[in-house]
Amino acid sequence: MKLTYNRIDVKAYDGTEAGPHDIIPRSKGELWVTPQAPLVAGQLIEWWWHQREDQLLVPMHPYMLPCEPALAFGFMLQLGVTAGSQVQKLTGNLLHLHLSLGHPVNEVVQNNQPLWQYQVGFAFRVK
Repeated sequence: MKLTYNRIDVKAYDGTEAGPHDIIPRSKGELWVTPQAPLVAGQLIEWWWHQREDQLLVPMHPYMLPCEPALAFGFMLQLGVTAGSQVQKLTGNLLHLHLSLGHPVNEVVQNNQPLWQYQVGFAFRVK
């Protein structure tokens, strides 16, 4: 499976109707899927299927995590593996995972606990 990623400046989307997203090229005939909402481990994912455009818009969704790099890495890995597993079950052939990673990461406080807010997008090319 091929793995690619882009870093996306999420501040560029402040004050716009469109939320943070990535745009990647796709070749004629490629089938891609993207999640319709933020991924939640253990929950069924609803997908958008993309086959016609020559570019793919990868929606990015917010995720809140404790301010610990190892936890953040592990959490994103868990989400990617969970989503990839569901895509594999749906299609039988997962060819490419593309990650859209938002920067900067924002620090927010919720219930007196500091958290990091990430914007992340996932796209999977299938056969």
